[in-house]
Amino acid sequence: MVSELPVEQYFTPPDKRRIAAVTEESSGGRISDILTASTGLSPTEQAIAAHMVSLRRGSPGTVRVYLPTLLAFFRFAETPVTHIRVWHIEDWLNSLEQAAYKPATIATKLACIKSFFGYLWKCGLLPLNPAAPVKGPKHIEGHHGDRVLLAEEVQELLEHTRRHAPARDHLMCRLLFAAGARAAEAVSLRWGDLRRDVRGRWYATVMGKGRKTRHLHIPKDLAADLLVWKGALYSIEPYQPAPGLDAVPLFPNRRVLTRPITVKTAYRIVTRWGEAALGRKISPHWLRHTFATHSRLAGATLEQIRVALGHESIQTTIRYEHSPHLTEPAGEILERRGVGTKG
Repeated sequence: MVSELPVEQYFTPPDKRRIAAVTEESSGGRISDILTASTGLSPTEQAIAAHMVSLRRGSPGTVRVYLPTLLAFFRFAETPVTHIRVWHIEDWLNSLEQAAYKPATIATKLACIKSFFGYLWKCGLLPLNPAAPVKGPKHIEGHHGDRVLLAEEVQELLEHTRRHAPARDHLMCRLLFAAGARAAEAVSLRWGDLRRDVRGRWYATVMGKGRKTRHLHIPKDLAADLLVWKGALYSIEPYQPAPGLDAVPLFPNRRVLTRPITVKTAYRIVTRWGEAALGRKISPHWLRHTFATHSRLAGATLEQIRVALGHESIQTTIRYEHSPHLTEPAGEILERRGVGTKG
């Protein structure tokens, strides 16, 4: 069990080289080893190093974004980690806004701070999370968060399309959500792109932005249903090899099966069935945002989500951390602790 960080009476700016050295040495060890006086780090440096080690285990690329942000924050606050309060973070955000940083950049930096203090609080290193109540730029907060379906809404959409939509439309909605694919990637898929790896897992190869190839994970049940549909379309056994169909589109035009549907048609499909099932207008990008948000809630690392979505930079993926679905309101902390929740 890790105890709370010792109180740091006098602030010393955290040193990047000292933190990097300890982080490198401890990358394969226990985080508790960092939180000892023998490292020669201040409590603030210990906290940053511990968080960096935890990030490296799941998403090494994230460290390159988080560390400079944390160092810049503490240089601004001139306050030890144990003394940081809500106003320190809010003042820093205001300074970024006055320095003409873009709202998206400010949101990304705040996501780093929230991740850091959330980690310290969950590990028991701090008694409270000062970043929990802090809100970022208003028009960024809703950017992804307002376009995410609840788990029950996803089930309702897929159940409705299973019962009422053509098989093609139902399977497309499932794939857009389950794989986090862009609409353009989904409509470009051919049957030859659907394969199994040596461990029996299904995946589809797509050409994403920048003409970069990546593999979409296809859940086993979805792959099975796709193959059953393929068999029904072309009068073959579901798992029967059919090399002649490798170049045929996964989601064909109704009139010409050798021609894929357009991106515009994919949007129409999702919009139509979203309105029918949920009573509101959604798009393929909603399903992509929903995939990313629920993957993060389920424990996927930012690096895993970055790869799955095909983002060039982890900074694009970090914006999902700012979603209201992933942040923890101060009231939720009180509710979990049973403070003032009963009349």
